Amino acid sequence: MEGVEREDRWRPGGGRSGAYGRRARRRGKPGYKVDGQRFIGPSTFPSKADASAWLANVQADINRGVWTDPTAGRQTLAQYVAGWLDRKQKVGHYRPRTLELVTGLLDRIILPALGQRELSEIKTPLVRSWHADVAAKHSPGQAAKSYRLLRTILREAASDGVIPFNPCAIKGAGTEPAPERPKPTFEMIEAVVARLNDRYSRRNHGYGPRPKRCTPPDDITIELEVVHQPQQEPVPVPKQGGNP
Repeated sequence: MEGVEREDRWRPGGGRSGAYGRRARRRGKPGYKVDGQRFIGPSTFPSKADASAWLANVQADINRGVWTDPTAGRQTLAQYVAGWLDRKQKVGHYRPRTLELVTGLLDRIILPALGQRELSEIKTPLVRSWHADVAAKHSPGQAAKSYRLLRTILREAASDGVIPFNPCAIKGAGTEPAPERPKPTFEMIEAVVARLNDRYSRRNHGYGPRPKRCTPPDDITIELEVVHQPQQEPVPVPKQGGNP
């Protein structure tokens, strides 16, 4: 990506229809080129100075490597999911059971609410509202599973440059709530302590239960065989200063 080639003939009104059309000029939409491809600004500006400032931000995004094609985010989530799911199936990313769970979450929870939204429209506040609605309508567990799947899909979209960043940035939204464990009452604790005291008191006085001895069963006979090894002859050691 070489940079922004600005359209210097931009003006907020009047004039002949140039490369971007008469309507774009009258409304004050700045035009620019990136790698030979023309783009039109997403909104109107009251003056050329405001349009120039917006184009400067576009150039800064290109220099930082964070610029994304504004036309790529105009596809709907349903359209992107269709291609995403097709790619996953071709490479065998999911097992049959997992693929069934993924398609179930997409068809029942994600696509009915967000499928017709353009990717550029899906922002963090929208994801937060959708997550709360799913938790209320279905369950917190289903909301967490659906959120994790949506986060995975949009993470790949951000990696492909379709959207500038992943809007699924809600802390704890993908964590399923664990069921609360029952707390023991004071009466339950007293009963356990009383049983433990009685058990160890009887054992200490000698008439409590004793540990079982490890004895072999009656139907198993253990035979021992004594093996005698021949005694080796001692090896003579020569004395110092003489012959052996």
